[in-house]
Amino acid sequence: MNMTRRWHSVSKHKRSLKNGSPWYLYWRDADGKQRAEAAGTDSHWAETRRHQIEAEINDPHHHPIRPITLAEFSDEHMGLVASELAPATVAEHRAALDRLKVFVGPAHLDTITHSVMERFRAALAAEELSPYTVNKILRTLDSILQRATDREYLWENPCAKIKKLREPERPHRHLSPKEVEALLAACPNSRWRAFLFLAAITGARKGELQHLRWKDLDLDRGIAHIVCTPNHSTKTAKNRDVVLVPRAIAYLKAMISPGTIPVPSSTAFLNEVGQPMLHNTNRALKSIVARAGIPHCTFHDLRRSITVYMDPHDAMTLLGHDSITTTLQWYKGRATQEALTRAVNALPWATRATPETADRLLTRPVYGSEEKVGSGRLSVVELG
Repeated sequence: MNMTRRWHSVSKHKRSLKNGSPWYLYWRDADGKQRAEAAGTDSHWAETRRHQIEAEINDPHHHPIRPITLAEFSDEHMGLVASELAPATVAEHRAALDRLKVFVGPAHLDTITHSVMERFRAALAAEELSPYTVNKILRTLDSILQRATDREYLWENPCAKIKKLREPERPHRHLSPKEVEALLAACPNSRWRAFLFLAAITGARKGELQHLRWKDLDLDRGIAHIVCTPNHSTKTAKNRDVVLVPRAIAYLKAMISPGTIPVPSSTAFLNEVGQPMLHNTNRALKSIVARAGIPHCTFHDLRRSITVYMDPHDAMTLLGHDSITTTLQWYKGRATQEALTRAVNALPWATRATPETADRLLTRPVYGSEEKVGSGRLSVVELG
């Protein structure tokens, strides 16, 4: 078995008590429980004792890892995360583990080392998978094997230091105001018009809109409550409120048949047979986009388009991101473009030179000299 191991450290802290200032040592045992020991007031003895405890708890015979095969760990892991993670994430964990099991065969978990994971990465790349797909698999296995480390099946995570493949930046699809209007005009009915307009104005994810209930829509106050329901959870498992502008409220009211009152607990967006609009939505959107005569776009492109016209911190709140870093990945706001335009225009050579400004621009130190280059006209100057 591979005995490459994680080092368990012991920390030393001084406490101020009435009868003195003794040193205390803290560490975690094999079961992960916090342990403490008083080491007296002598700093040298406390340091000696700290080294003794570290040597003891890091002795392989004292603190062995628990043997388990990859297949056994895979079954255990999938059973533990089935109710903890979203169904799509559970499927990603299963697919990543299945790929790893095919690659290493019936091996013990502790035989999966850093070098094994490097060869696994190379094998994935050889399958002509995109860098995005390879890195996603590696990130998923990193999370899984970290759990194995925490459960004392591994001394260290063999995937933690694996370098990811370089990912070319994907082009960002942002819809213009004209494209949004064309999309709304091509909608076959009021239900789809409200559905797409809410996606464009609230930044809600497709699944969040599909599970929106009438009781989540406060049309009087102009607020939509994006909440976790028994059948659906938001991506971050957090609730948020978004603003409904008058146009959105008008589109939602147009969905209600005259003389009827929607059932508060019922889903707001239903298909032609009265069932929640959960299936074939991508196909339907593709038809609407074709009728609108605009380039291909997805539901998520409507969500991303918000970042073009909004401050990133406001967009983070509206879109329900946990971190501003996520928002900035898609932020191509007008404020950023305007700031870049001002910065570029401020460059000395950005403005077209007149005969007067040419003398000023071209009479400047070049490697310590003050020599004037040209006279009244711009010239090409070699700077090195």
